[in-house]
Amino acid sequence: MRARSPAHAVDSLVGEVATARDAIAPAGGFGQVTLRGSVWNAVNAGADPIGAGELCTVTRVDNLQLHVVRR
Repeated sequence: MRARSPAHAVDSLVGEVATARDAIAPAGGFGQVTLRGSVWNAVNAGADPIGAGELCTVTRVDNLQLHVVRR
């Protein structure tokens, strides 16, 4: 059995559900989300604002930054 590389592990975050730690403005707003027990920097890729505590879905991973949309 082959171990997965770190790139595959990060790519597998697409489609996962995260929780916004703070409000994130729409269309490119920055904030932080919690996913799998870790805090990530995030960009709102959607047209709707994401409120603190709201669930959001990861649409893309760019280095160590997640692109998310409100659920």
